[in-house]
Amino acid sequence: MTLVHHKNRTAAELVALVATAWPHIQRFADLHPRPFVAKILADGRVQEVP
Repeated sequence: MTLVHHKNRTAAELVALVATAWPHIQRFADLHPRPFVAKILADGRVQEVP
């Protein structure tokens, strides 16, 4: 997993966001063939990037 900073978010906020999104990240990874690119939305949802 690679993280890229999000503007106006601190490192602590990014860590909290990933922690909130972790179940969604795992489910996304289980359901999508690799390789894929995805983003974590502010509400913790994970969305594939076309």
